[in-house]
Amino acid sequence: MDDAPDFGLDVGGRQFDLMQLEDELRTAGVVFNGLVLHGPSRIDPLPPGTPPDPVWPAGTRLYTHTTDGTAVALPPEATTIVNAHKPAGAS
Repeated sequence: MDDAPDFGLDVGGRQFDLMQLEDELRTAGVVFNGLVLHGPSRIDPLPPGTPPDPVWPAGTRLYTHTTDGTAVALPPEATTIVNAHKPAGAS
């Protein structure tokens, strides 16, 4: 049974490193308790010539959690920062 929430930012097709994104959000003053990705697994290992940041598959959702572990949506100000990461192949 899938216990993932049905909310969160859709990041399918976007390319970013999760730890770097956490740093960017903290630098911007966005308050959150860590990031959680849920969705289909990407293929590992990455094929030769693939950029170092993963491209997250369609259906991947990004959210955070409360201090007690309850999944919650990221604050609205996170959307702009996440959307600054272009979809893979975009120029």
